[in-house]
Amino acid sequence: SWISKTPNIIQKHSATASTINNIIYCIGGITTPAGILINESYNAISDSWMTENNTPETMSGYTSNVIDNTIFCFGGNSIQYIPSTRWD
Repeated sequence: SWISKTPNIIQKHSATASTINNIIYCIGGITTPAGILINESYNAISDSWMTENNTPETMSGYTSNVIDNTIFCFGGNSIQYIPSTRWD
């Protein structure tokens, strides 16, 4: 069965996640209407979230993997929200 835990700090979608040393890192993603630079980490032992270093640009829809305790992100889309742009 499912057990409720502390929700992440920033509600988002299209992020990627990887685990190092039992800490889950939630990287990038989209809020409405723009992408975010803020990354978060979750400690399941303490049931707590922390903000981590920002990514260099907003990204979404990519994947990540861990090699030698380093997270690598691949693919995805760069997100640049320009409010004055109209799409017809």
